[in-house]
Amino acid sequence: MKIVISKDLLLKPLNIVTNFTADANALKKNQIFNNLLIQLTEESLRFVATDSITDLITSIPRSQLTSVDDDANNSGITLNAKQLKSICSSEIVRKTKSDEPELITLDYDDQTGQLLVLRGRAKYKLATMEADRFPQIPPTVVNKSFTMKEGDFRDLIRTTKFSMGVDDVRTVFNGILVDVRHKVVNVIASDSHRLAYNSFNLDEIEDDFECSINMSRKSVQELYSILQNTSNDIKINVSEKTFSVVTDNFTYSSKMLEGAWPNYLKLFPDPSTITATFSIGKDTLKNLISGISVLNNDTENWVVVAIDKGNITLRNSNKNHESAEVTSQDVNYDGDYREMSLNHKYITEILNIIASNELKIGIAKNMIQIDLGEEDNQNGILKFIVMLVKL
Repeated sequence: MKIVISKDLLLKPLNIVTNFTADANALKKNQIFNNLLIQLTEESLRFVATDSITDLITSIPRSQLTSVDDDANNSGITLNAKQLKSICSSEIVRKTKSDEPELITLDYDDQTGQLLVLRGRAKYKLATMEADRFPQIPPTVVNKSFTMKEGDFRDLIRTTKFSMGVDDVRTVFNGILVDVRHKVVNVIASDSHRLAYNSFNLDEIEDDFECSINMSRKSVQELYSILQNTSNDIKINVSEKTFSVVTDNFTYSSKMLEGAWPNYLKLFPDPSTITATFSIGKDTLKNLISGISVLNNDTENWVVVAIDKGNITLRNSNKNHESAEVTSQDVNYDGDYREMSLNHKYITEILNIIASNELKIGIAKNMIQIDLGEEDNQNGILKFIVMLVKL
């Protein structure tokens, strides 16, 4: 197998697959999960990364390759993807004119088992492993499918992923839920101390269409890193235990987390239980938190929030008996005095991902609910819950 291809064309799939990180448990079983499978098919040059739980596939149409010498029925080779990417992206002295595409030659020697990579005056010989040692990706039966814009799906992930749990005993909390029903895509993440919820209206699907995806933390992070903020359509396929996201550039497949989410709509406080509501600007709240957080460290992130007619005060203290207090009159509140304690880092993470300039905060017995303005809710609803704490 000998392929000549432009450097820029080769870098596109390599930039995608090098974002893939094999699961640590999989690597303990087989170091081949550090590798990338390269296959030349009748249709394309195919690149596959896997850890037997998650797969990432991208390809270059065969018609776009500069030249191909496929002298054998090659099932493919595996090699370190990051090494190949480094070779393609490093700066070297070119022999060709700057306006001409730079070509790279991939020449596999089945006698030595090495891949010869030629780029300009540079020559590299890379170790490979046999393709038959690479785990086969079993086909799955697609039960449900829906289509939406790539940028819209990426934004649903962006606005919720920070609330995912880490090593929670409830496995489903270590990721996000994508729940489609009543022409709405609902995305929810929670670590049991806070919850982020975003939705997107999807008028193109049928009224009775329903499906759910328990997406793992790994899948969330990898998809967010490779999805682009475009208006291109993507297809999301759902099987019994797996899901896949198919774009023009790649196919990402993964097993789902096992377990059932609680009814997320019932996790929000009933309107009758909200005893007070106030509005405050995003920048005002950011400045107040910044003013008191100088005394905190990684283990002390609690703040007392007190509101009274026309005033809001944040105060905290640390184990060295130091204290801080900041007050602002830039709050819309005309009720009785209220006081609550919460983790200000949770609030800061919300402030960092929203577009709204104004927040409406409802206070219930054990939590606050944060609702946002139209800037964040043009095609759905974005809102958050943060649990209160006792100090």
